[in-house]
Amino acid sequence: MRNMTYRLTVLFLLGIIALPFGGCVRYVYDATEVAFSHDGTMVAYIWEKQKLVQTMDEGYFAMERTESVGLSSVDFPEKSKVVRVKKVVKAPSYLSRAKLKHIEFSLNGRSILLVREKRIDVVDIASGDYWRVTPEKKRSEKELIDTCHWTGPDTLVYSVQLQSTTDGSRSIVKKIYRQLVTKPLPERVELFSSITSNDIEPFEEYWAPDREAMLIVGQLDMRILDVKTGEISPSLRQTSAKSKGVAWSPDSSKVFCAFGWPWDQAGQGGAILVDRETYKTKDFSDEIGKYFGVDQFYVHGWTKDGNYVLGWTMALGTCIIQLDPWKVDIFETKHQTRLPLYQAQIRDIRPLRPGWLAVIPRDDGKTYAVDYQAKYIIPFAERTWALSPDEKYVAEVPELSTVRVRKLDLPEVEFALPPEAWKPPLSVEIHSQSYESGETMEQKVQRAVSQTTTQPTTKPAAKQKQPTTQPTD
Repeated sequence: MRNMTYRLTVLFLLGIIALPFGGCVRYVYDATEVAFSHDGTMVAYIWEKQKLVQTMDEGYFAMERTESVGLSSVDFPEKSKVVRVKKVVKAPSYLSRAKLKHIEFSLNGRSILLVREKRIDVVDIASGDYWRVTPEKKRSEKELIDTCHWTGPDTLVYSVQLQSTTDGSRSIVKKIYRQLVTKPLPERVELFSSITSNDIEPFEEYWAPDREAMLIVGQLDMRILDVKTGEISPSLRQTSAKSKGVAWSPDSSKVFCAFGWPWDQAGQGGAILVDRETYKTKDFSDEIGKYFGVDQFYVHGWTKDGNYVLGWTMALGTCIIQLDPWKVDIFETKHQTRLPLYQAQIRDIRPLRPGWLAVIPRDDGKTYAVDYQAKYIIPFAERTWALSPDEKYVAEVPELSTVRVRKLDLPEVEFALPPEAWKPPLSVEIHSQSYESGETMEQKVQRAVSQTTTQPTTKPAAKQKQPTTQPTD
């Protein structure tokens, strides 16, 4: 008996010691990105399989990743084929750097763009040929890819960062290049460049929907770059050096950019609207200051009908904003009890199609389509998804070599909010008064909602497990 106890004790201790090196192993499968071709006839996707090893102090970490790139016809999604497979067995830090982070069809539908952190590759769909676009660099000169998109049938525009240290001082150089992908590869053309002498990124770029221009937001100025001609606008006005989000109008004619302060600094935010053709600007800092005070204000998109901008603050959540004349509908606060809840109670709300928004979970959960008045709340996707260019179909990848394409059937709704949507529970007048009196945003919300008698009674959130697909009264 004593011998048996000794052996069991030894086995237990050996298991504990070995756990960090080869504990429980589990596999995770998921599609990390799905994309339609520009004519809507094909779907491409990245399918990832990870081997996770359990440790005593870190939970699970990845030891192996297998990435597959698949293609499928919309008419015959069950005949999906895998065109590229890459298996990486390295340390966890290397796995994250080698990860495939973006996939995109060329404008003519003949090639696929594959973007990793340190290289860009192109795959010819018909032949399966695979070649690198970015130049080979020494380890000390490695360029980190930020954004990359097709701008022509055989033309890419992408941005890179390069860190360098000279005489003990560190600097970051960021550049934007245009590159033809024909063989043999010609020299790339530099369109824009900037440098900083600290660890702050020199600029951030925000692409227009037509992929012909981008807004470049730097530490000291803001410009619009025409990626086809290389023309750069004069320096545009901005209210501070920290961007809080950018929203291009659906027709790419205007861009709305918000500014603010870091989380550890207090200060009024602001935003400007810029006309792409004339570069004329309109300042909305006063409106944002009166309505949102010193709360961090972010921009999360421009609705597909072109009527509204989506703003966000910590206290109010997502708001629907009309710019001219300035009006605000506190969408997420008003419909809090009806919107779907997730395990972490964190969700993103983004434009979906005219009259509709998408409520997207940060982690696991279904994605819902919600109209501007939250009369309809309809689940339409269960995992990573893509919307077709005509906004009529949704594609998902439930498993490797299987693509699911469904029609997005949504009821007809109004693209404009009714006049009563802009009235209390939270109005510009109430915020203007509280802004002058120095109330916090939480106090403003509580006071404004307590004054409301026009809102219908809703069921508690805990009782609403299945969002309705029918309009409410």
